[in-house]
Amino acid sequence: MDDRTIRAVLFDRYGGPEVLYVGRVPRPEPAPGEVLVRVRAFSVNGGELAARAGHLRLLTGRKFPQRVGLDFTGEVAALGAGAAGVAVGDRVWGVVGRTGFGSAADYVTVRAERLGRVPDGLDLVEAAALPVATTAITALRDKARLSPGERLLVRGAAGGVGNAAVQLGRAYGAEVTALARAANLDFVRTLGAHHAIDHRSVSPEELGPFDVVLDTAGTDLRAFRRLLTPGGRMVTIAFDQTRLAASLGYLAASAVHGRGRVRFFSGNPKRALFDDLAREVAEGRLRPAVDTCFPLEETAAAHLALEAGGVRGKYVVRVD
Repeated sequence: MDDRTIRAVLFDRYGGPEVLYVGRVPRPEPAPGEVLVRVRAFSVNGGELAARAGHLRLLTGRKFPQRVGLDFTGEVAALGAGAAGVAVGDRVWGVVGRTGFGSAADYVTVRAERLGRVPDGLDLVEAAALPVATTAITALRDKARLSPGERLLVRGAAGGVGNAAVQLGRAYGAEVTALARAANLDFVRTLGAHHAIDHRSVSPEELGPFDVVLDTAGTDLRAFRRLLTPGGRMVTIAFDQTRLAASLGYLAASAVHGRGRVRFFSGNPKRALFDDLAREVAEGRLRPAVDTCFPLEETAAAHLALEAGGVRGKYVVRVD
């Protein structure tokens, strides 16, 4: 096999999971300030499903083939000039950043500051379920400033960010209510939820009040915002892709109208946040939740499974 090329998951047109295939691309070389990582595993994220389907084509354009994969775990294989903070052989996790996708491959290059060291004793495949947990840390600790004794509602509690938010919310001393599918209620209870509710069995009006609402769905934001106590905070990491303009408009308007601004952000973790993640894991406040592990050749099946809903934690893809 030509060692100048590597395997990567690609697609040549927008569409469903069936457009994905494993092809070959040139092996990347780290530029100054970059690190070459031998990828061992990555997880499947909602944002890349939207990109693959064409919902973000204003950002992703029409140049093909395009890549998938946002986060990853692996080992440092080489350093570009000036890259600091890691060494060849280090076990790391990270994200490719907001510039695109591409971690679904044998190797990936990233800026050195987008990497952190994986805690000793944590398997690299299981660890691939955790980079997204940096979003939960930011949402609860930095955006909502969750305090002990406060009431926290996690919407989408069984998913990648949601399951981490349930664990961290409990660890931070909050009273955690988890909204999930009926089949996943026992799962979110094992994560530490004080109350687990089938999201299909109640309307938002029947819930609350809450000091903090963490939303991972992006729909019905107005209804969930009404659940906030005076001084309550709502954080969302998603928007309604079927009503993009209206959804983004509501997020903007919430800053100046009504009680409680809805804080929206897109995770963009760097080393300090990965260090915080490692500390949460090492101190027992957070553990990885892997629903199913797929081989690289079945990345399309992993996308299909996430689109079908009902995930418990993360779908992880192993790169052998």
